[in-house]
Amino acid sequence: MRLAARVVLAGFAAVCIAAQLSAQPRTRPAKTCVPPDLSAVQSINTVKKDMPYSARRVSACEETLPDGTVVKGTRTFLEWRDSQGRTRRESRDPLFEGQHLYEVDVTDPVEHVFWTWQVGKDSPHQAIKTKYEMRNEYTQFPLKYQFGNYVHSQGPGFKDERLGPKWLNGVYATGDRFTQVCKPGQNGNKTNHPVTTTDETWLSVDLGLIVQSLQTTADGSSLVENLFDIDRSEPAPSLFRPPAGFQILESPKTLQDPGLHLVKIKPKNPAKGTVMMLSPHGTPLAKH
Repeated sequence: MRLAARVVLAGFAAVCIAAQLSAQPRTRPAKTCVPPDLSAVQSINTVKKDMPYSARRVSACEETLPDGTVVKGTRTFLEWRDSQGRTRRESRDPLFEGQHLYEVDVTDPVEHVFWTWQVGKDSPHQAIKTKYEMRNEYTQFPLKYQFGNYVHSQGPGFKDERLGPKWLNGVYATGDRFTQVCKPGQNGNKTNHPVTTTDETWLSVDLGLIVQSLQTTADGSSLVENLFDIDRSEPAPSLFRPPAGFQILESPKTLQDPGLHLVKIKPKNPAKGTVMMLSPHGTPLAKH
């Protein structure tokens, strides 16, 4: 187990979906895989000031199905952060198949507010505002960050390497590569020979961001994530507020409050409900 090897991958992400859309299943075409969302740039307990940027984050996965078919898939997000530590993350993959609806999440550490809304021609033009409280906010990213060490001895078959700094995706980054030799039957290895898995991470200390990660597993799957088109200029302030004309729906609780969050809405079609139920972290609950 590594200690703090992914310091910027621990954080918070929430998805709030309008009630008239929540009953629709998220579907994906056959013969594809969906990369997991590993990057949590919207942490509510680490405020990275004076490190503005905008970029495009792309994740690509590859899996081998039981019948031997190899499937692939990608996910794309647009990201922004201003000098005050506000962050915006916008999905470029539709929330629902066949609809032009894209999720936007904004974390504002100045006002301690988390925003979520959808953009696209099918947008309900509503934004949910949820307050949060943090007693301990880390307001500076270490300028001489080093990957953490293991809590216990790695043992045979494990290897951890520090990779020398290099220019990657337009920024200077330092890396860490963790490998493990998996015997047949171990960690999904279905072959009759050892397979080496890899987990490689490249961090830009100047931005406090993972700019590339590469993972391979014993079952032959792989996941590659890259931060492209990095622009270090100051983003427009309007990016961190809901668009003009959006209805503001305010959660009566903070993110840390237990229990359900109930947000009353005014849907386009009143027959489809008037209340959205949210978990303590703002995630919509399944309709019953």
